Amino acid sequence: TMLHVRNYCNDTAVHCQSEHSVRQVGILRGTHVVDTTGAGDAFIGGYILAKLFGPSQPDDDDVDPIQFALSFGAWVAGRKVAGPGPRSALPKGKEVDEELGNTKDAIQKALVSKLSPFKCV
Repeated sequence: TMLHVRNYCNDTAVHCQSEHSVRQVGILRGTHVVDTTGAGDAFIGGYILAKLFGPSQPDDDDVDPIQFALSFGAWVAGRKVAGPGPRSALPKGKEVDEELGNTKDAIQKALVSKLSPFKCV
């Protein structure tokens, strides 16, 4: 993708080029949806948390940091929609440790087992 921005005040131009990819993440298995209020915010919060504290480089187990963050965000959002209002069902740190584990490897394995592929019907 090429982006061209021109500033007509001082006749300068900036050219940027970047690559984009589309990734897919699953949905939390067995979730009964009660309220979707705040689900997007929960997803983004989980994604950012995983980007900050999760793997930063693919490691020996080939954990993709972006896929890890997307999966964690999906898990947080999946937990959120199971309760009413924007915050009542958000997982607390202790619940993350209990359900997913407290190491990056344990969390990755748990996320793979808890998320189902998203399928269009």
